[in-house]
Amino acid sequence: MRTIAVLVLVAALPACGPKFDHLEISAENLTPDEAQVTGEPLVIPPGNAIAVTVEPESRTSKDYDDDTDVALASEDPAVLDVLVGALDREFVLVGVAEGETCMEVEVDGDRVDCIAVEVRTPE
Repeated sequence: MRTIAVLVLVAALPACGPKFDHLEISAENLTPDEAQVTGEPLVIPPGNAIAVTVEPESRTSKDYDDDTDVALASEDPAVLDVLVGALDREFVLVGVAEGETCMEVEVDGDRVDCIAVEVRTPE
């Protein structure tokens, strides 16, 4: 009976894995005046496609590993389209029409964030 109680207690402990903090976004084909992919909101000009790679960052000392799945999706595809790239964690952000939307972030199937995006001509 003691063994069963210990197993139940261990199973009830929270996992000591990474906890999502933010998403690092790096642009592959960006000039400084075209778009803004750091900070919020992201700014993408209409009619432009920006190739990005993303890396989830943890707020704990446990980092995400290379097997961690990351998915991005637009809440409004009429404003922003998000295409999956050829490599893991590579995406193409397409400014479809001027407006504002949110880019959903999923890590290992869990929705962890929604990043504000503006599709507009940079000032």
